[in-house]
Amino acid sequence: MTMEMLSKSMSFEEIARAYYRAWFRFHPEAAVKVGVRGYGHLLTPYTEDERGALVCLNDALIVALEELARDGLSVDEQLDRDILYNAARLENEYLLDVEPQRLDPGRILPCNAIYQLLIRPVEDFPTCFDGAPRCYRTASAGRARLSCRGSGGDSAFVGR
Repeated sequence: MTMEMLSKSMSFEEIARAYYRAWFRFHPEAAVKVGVRGYGHLLTPYTEDERGALVCLNDALIVALEELARDGLSVDEQLDRDILYNAARLENEYLLDVEPQRLDPGRILPCNAIYQLLIRPVEDFPTCFDGAPRCYRTASAGRARLSCRGSGGDSAFVGR
């Protein structure tokens, strides 16, 4: 492996490491599921601003990977680069085009977080939901949030 290939390889690794460190903040349940420490106390963000920040993060990754020459990467790294690039594009397509038109309550409700609380030990369980948004604390507030995002009533659950 030449020195040029080594420096390009390190650049790809640095890009991927920085991206996943930020990406896991938007997908903390995925981080817990794969065993990355430090995200177990977080819930998946759901506000428009947070979704916008995730779109910007994915855009920054796409630009960084486009600027990175594939030639100097190993075959495995080229495959990783292609998967990461296309995953970011697909997530942005979902966030910008699909999600605004078809709400998915499963992405808003913390079902996976509740499941994780049941299967792993939690210190100080009574306070683990203290930082949760109010819509996660009561069922009536959660229903109100879902119906506000849709055109009203139960139509928030029905795809258009």
